[in-house]
Amino acid sequence: MVSRAHAEIRHTDEGWVLHDRNSTNGTYLNGRRVIRSEPLRDGDEIRIGQTILTFVDPEATLHAEAVPHVVYDRDTGDLWVDRRLVRLSPKERRLFDFLYQHVGIPQSKDAIAAAVWPEYQAEVFDYQVESLVKRLREKIERDPRNPSLILTDRGRGYRLNLP
Repeated sequence: MVSRAHAEIRHTDEGWVLHDRNSTNGTYLNGRRVIRSEPLRDGDEIRIGQTILTFVDPEATLHAEAVPHVVYDRDTGDLWVDRRLVRLSPKERRLFDFLYQHVGIPQSKDAIAAAVWPEYQAEVFDYQVESLVKRLREKIERDPRNPSLILTDRGRGYRLNLP
């Protein structure tokens, strides 16, 4: 299951990267197959064959990041927050995908309603949008009462905050 020259870890100007060397059975980073070189973060899991390795960054310092690390695959809908796979309902996924497409830009409740509930002919009420945002925050935020990913811009809407 493992090739003689299966994968390599290199240090670049941007940091450590994992590169699959065209192995037959693939190299996986945090459960996703590595297609091109992928940046490594302290604590990432690398799977080669049946062996799981944990990357320990020798340059890592102990400090808490203000914003969780988010990896989102729009094609599959897989969302990873701090190396944890988050299962989203179809409406939660639509909301996250819409905010992801407009990262950093506040989106009004009307714009969110149109994107998440395109099948509704009648009005989507504010409480429906607010409830969906609350459920999504509960799944992806470290502290949903003090969100750092989905922020409220009073009078403007909600925006996704990614570094």
